[in-house]
Amino acid sequence: MKLFLIICCICISFVSLYGGVCKSTPQGGYWNEAATWVDGKIPTAADEVIIVGKVFAEKIFTCRDITIEKDSELKITTSNNLWSVIDGTLTVKGCFEVTENSQLRVLGKIDNQKKDYSCFHNGGIIEVGVCDKEKD
Repeated sequence: MKLFLIICCICISFVSLYGGVCKSTPQGGYWNEAATWVDGKIPTAADEVIIVGKVFAEKIFTCRDITIEKDSELKITTSNNLWSVIDGTLTVKGCFEVTENSQLRVLGKIDNQKKDYSCFHNGGIIEVGVCDKEKD
């Protein structure tokens, strides 16, 4: 029985440490609302996030990675000198916008797979650890 409890604790710790995948609904919505996410779970700092609708981040957030799928959008509208943080990679296949007075830190890199910047709008501040340049 003790061994079973120890194994359960290790598994729970592993899942908590490495997080999971949070996917938005096609209808999208606000980042901090459970209804925006397929499993009803708001992403945490340990989670990978996949955006498949139009998602608005009006409050600060932290996550591991974000992928914005084709025909999808992430709009960050935070303010008051508060930083949202992506600990890994921001992959952009759809549209991405940081509005005026909003701030985002990408500690990894930005991977612009859209190959143009028609849907990449920055009216605020984006700090990037590494930014891949578009390849010809």
